[in-house]
Amino acid sequence: MTATATVTNTPAYMSSYNFEAGTQGWTADTGVAGSTFGAETSIVHGGSQAVSVHIAGSGTETLSVSFSNSDMTGKSLSFWAYIDSANITAVQPYVQSNLGTSYPFISDYINWPSGVTGHWVQFVFTPNFTPYPGSASAVYTFGIQFFSSSTGGNAYLDDVVVGPEVLSWNFEDGQPDAFIYNTGTGIVTGGAITVSAPGGTGNASSFALTAPNVAFTAANQSCQLIYPFHSNPNNTGSWTAKGVSTLSADVMLDADISTGGSEGAQLFIQSGVNNYAFEAGTYANLTAGTWAHLTFTPTFAGANEDATNVYWMGVQFNTGAGTTPFGTANLKVDNLQLQ
Repeated sequence: MTATATVTNTPAYMSSYNFEAGTQGWTADTGVAGSTFGAETSIVHGGSQAVSVHIAGSGTETLSVSFSNSDMTGKSLSFWAYIDSANITAVQPYVQSNLGTSYPFISDYINWPSGVTGHWVQFVFTPNFTPYPGSASAVYTFGIQFFSSSTGGNAYLDDVVVGPEVLSWNFEDGQPDAFIYNTGTGIVTGGAITVSAPGGTGNASSFALTAPNVAFTAANQSCQLIYPFHSNPNNTGSWTAKGVSTLSADVMLDADISTGGSEGAQLFIQSGVNNYAFEAGTYANLTAGTWAHLTFTPTFAGANEDATNVYWMGVQFNTGAGTTPFGTANLKVDNLQLQ
């Protein structure tokens, strides 16, 4: 079944903010005394300008924009954010609607990915309007909250877009699109997840998601490249609501990570109330330098699995039962799709 999204006309003033012309109506609430907000030209995601906020200490700083009541039915809020300090611990995208007698605030608190400072990270928020009938067509403001501890730091925001939810990733934008690491004990990564050539099968471009120079040291070691849905509490990870059932992707190792022919990869998900229930597709042996196409349709039949609450999904690369010498490789993923 092909996933579809209900698409409504989104007014231009609430659909895209690249901040090339300034702050485009965005403001900061100065929730932390001494904080400052404005246009930014030194650290940008796209173009020549972003916005930034210096958070002067512990607390919450909110960046937001307001407009006339508008329709976000079937749409998501995506944005790119960057922090320069681990003191900034989380982000919380939100929308607020004007129902006349109530103003429902719908948000998703997202812990900042561990160890990722000094890099742009994409977040996607799909509001769950169901508990508040009529709220999807009455959105009058949305924003991003940054949570800071201790002495604070600087947070940057760019390329905020309201549009249909993303259900496929081909990395044609030259960005890693919110994918992060989850590594096993003893594995050493060679840097932040990025994109590089070559691209996967069926991809006319040269771009693919790349985990650079990942060093493996033992048998049955795994390194996961994951896409986090941050599903609680707003059901943004519900495969049932998205109308999807199958995950597919092209994967490749550009060098051997173990000896004996058992190195490989599999697609997987984690779901359930505590996000711990693991289900994976068939393990496929890989030949270094050769792309393989993987497909996985979860059954959600295991204990605590839940198709309405998928926390993350991704690709798990593994040395298998191989022997020394173990190796270092670029781990590559392309054309990942939910359908």
